[in-house]
Amino acid sequence: SPRRRPSDGRKNQAQNPQSSTSKRKQRRRKEPSDGFVNPDIRVLKEDQVQSLKRLFAQGLGAGEAELTAADLPSTNILSMVVKGFCEFIIEHNLMPEDRTFMEQAGKEGFNVDDWEIFSFETEGKSGRDVWYFADYVSSVVPFLPVEPRCSNKKGNRLPKWIKKSFVRPHAPTDVMACVPPDFSNMIESKVFPLRLPTTGKHGQVVAFSSLETAVKMGAAYWMERQFADGKRHWYQVPMDQMMDKVTQSAQL
Repeated sequence: SPRRRPSDGRKNQAQNPQSSTSKRKQRRRKEPSDGFVNPDIRVLKEDQVQSLKRLFAQGLGAGEAELTAADLPSTNILSMVVKGFCEFIIEHNLMPEDRTFMEQAGKEGFNVDDWEIFSFETEGKSGRDVWYFADYVSSVVPFLPVEPRCSNKKGNRLPKWIKKSFVRPHAPTDVMACVPPDFSNMIESKVFPLRLPTTGKHGQVVAFSSLETAVKMGAAYWMERQFADGKRHWYQVPMDQMMDKVTQSAQL
């Protein structure tokens, strides 16, 4: 059965004791400002959909050319995880009532309905700049429980955004921890103050200068929530171990 989508951190964030000085800084930081952004869910055009579909090819390149941000393999691996999970479900007849759905989900790669893609505009040096961020919200593959991966041992701790089941990280350091080091300097991103429409509270969002990068990062966030174990990031986990984890969850 579909799992609940994880919180994106817009509600119930823990409050830590702070000094009066830090509280004053926090109040100033939460005051509305001209830099506020108000993202809208993006309705994709057909050419954008086709462009994104190419990111979900179920295979990886040879890696001989010089790497660029476009080579971040998160969408490819996400597509392979979904395909492998669906094939496992079909092969073992675990969800006979959902067989047709699983067959289709395993073939699609990119499906608009699996994503919430946000965009907003800001004033740039040469006109209006468009920024994007994206959340993968599909419930095809169940989320793996976080508790078994948590540990109080030094050097084996999951970041708070995963433990709190946020849909994406908000701190730039946590964002860049979701991609291999070779890619972290290639990705153009910026932190923006954000008014949360559901609560009116203030927060922040890391957004990206291209739609494709935003989707690749959305896939990386999902993979990190799913497979990071405190010692390894998702990109350090072999593919066969990823598949073992998600197929074991299907049999619980």
